[in-house]
Amino acid sequence: MTKVRDPRSFEEAALAVARSFGAAAAAKFVDRGDATIRRWTDPDKDGQPTIHQALRLDVEHLKAFGTAPFMQAYVAQLQERAPAAMRSRSVEDIFSEAMDVPVEAGKLIDLLRRARGARSASGARLSVSEKAALQKEIKRLRDEIDDVEAALKKS
Repeated sequence: MTKVRDPRSFEEAALAVARSFGAAAAAKFVDRGDATIRRWTDPDKDGQPTIHQALRLDVEHLKAFGTAPFMQAYVAQLQERAPAAMRSRSVEDIFSEAMDVPVEAGKLIDLLRRARGARSASGARLSVSEKAALQKEIKRLRDEIDDVEAALKKS
């Protein structure tokens, strides 16, 4: 059964890297075994990569696929935990963040695919946790779009 992860979690970031490269290839980037990479993807197990390991994985993922999953998770968690401080960004920063809108839309589509897939926890119906994860990702996408609209009004 597929475990539902918070789309902004480090476990989800590790899973994105493992899906993109495979656990064995990702493990080589950080001189660890593939079991370690798989453990990092599991929200029910202890252990996460160090900041240095996450950076190495992000660098390789950015080179190969154009995204940095751990950085995205870190920024999302920072925005969630310090929203007032993050809202005081400059207009230029918000425009650069607008580049994340397609990434967030992609995450939403990925969640929908997994929720509707054959391995979904509830089969053809959405489970409570799948609905919650989808609602969180929709809110995140709306927040990104709202930030861009606010920047346009200020310019």
